[in-house]
Amino acid sequence: MTHKILFRQSEVSDPYTVYRQRLQEAPVCFDADANVWAVHSYSDCKTVLQHPMMQIPVVSMEGLNEAALLLSGKLVRLSNPPQHTMLREVTMQLHQEIQPVQVDAVLKELLTEPEMDWVKDVCQRLPALLILKGLRFRPSDIALITGCIPRLVSMMLPVKTPVQIATINAVAADIYEVVSEHLQRMNIVDKEYIPAAVSNLVGLLIQSYDAGSGLLANALLHFLRVDERPLEKQYLRTAVQETLRFDPPIHHTRRITTTDLKLKDHTIPAGATIIVVLAAANRDEQQFAHPDQYDPCRSNNNTHLTFGAGIHQCVAHRFSTGMTTEALAWLFEHYPLVQLKEPLVHYAPLLNARIPDNMLITLK
Repeated sequence: MTHKILFRQSEVSDPYTVYRQRLQEAPVCFDADANVWAVHSYSDCKTVLQHPMMQIPVVSMEGLNEAALLLSGKLVRLSNPPQHTMLREVTMQLHQEIQPVQVDAVLKELLTEPEMDWVKDVCQRLPALLILKGLRFRPSDIALITGCIPRLVSMMLPVKTPVQIATINAVAADIYEVVSEHLQRMNIVDKEYIPAAVSNLVGLLIQSYDAGSGLLANALLHFLRVDERPLEKQYLRTAVQETLRFDPPIHHTRRITTTDLKLKDHTIPAGATIIVVLAAANRDEQQFAHPDQYDPCRSNNNTHLTFGAGIHQCVAHRFSTGMTTEALAWLFEHYPLVQLKEPLVHYAPLLNARIPDNMLITLK
């Protein structure tokens, strides 16, 4: 029996009903039309993520110009061993160089109107501003870079349209030059690692624009819908972790098998593509009691798989959760009344991520 694995999040009102059914009936399944396997249970997802013989799929770079190839060619999130080790070390060094920036100061710059689009006005801008200010970029460079990032997001797609390729090529040289010059001027990494550092800083900014934005949006959306206004920061931290489990921005990731893999009563052959459905694993009752209930007080909510596991676990997980906690703490303290202007939220037409496309709110 074949199953339809992939669907656009904008076309499904509640993907968790789909995941729940698969967890019960077909936790490991095959989509013949898309030629992909999918794993849904917590244990199987973690097995695939931590398996030493699983690899990141190759992303097509066809049509990209020289500068775009430099940006995309050394991304740690798209790399495999042995190159992956060096790229992860460079990326970790970049993270260590980011100085703390007061979230409230940046939020004050963004929250200028009593009615606003939380996604476009804050979520898609705040993470990048914190990163670039923390790395001491000049204001003019920050303006250029943040203007380029939305046009580079499609760089991560396995296959790109001609329009997406042209859009990437149009800004790649400018952003590469600005970031490279700054990293060298500030002596943030050794000269030989500049190309890798530029690539992964841009990759981090792209990730902050989609996944980071999605976490900020989903966390606030939950609080507004259940009419909670938590002020204690410790509660907020656990609530952000529970949001990552209960309603994560990234729903699945991909791996390629390099050897036959036995999961339950299925053998997935070498060379197969596996969709690791993280959002389904996060609702697996074998790992989480009452998985469909939002419960910030659950003892193991931080064991979710939203950031992955193994050597490809997201290096930005502490930054993302810390930023979201600080941003919401300041928001609730200074605006006791935050309301959704329109209850219906539309989601971006993405296969792997459930991220609000817009979110109109009023602040009082």
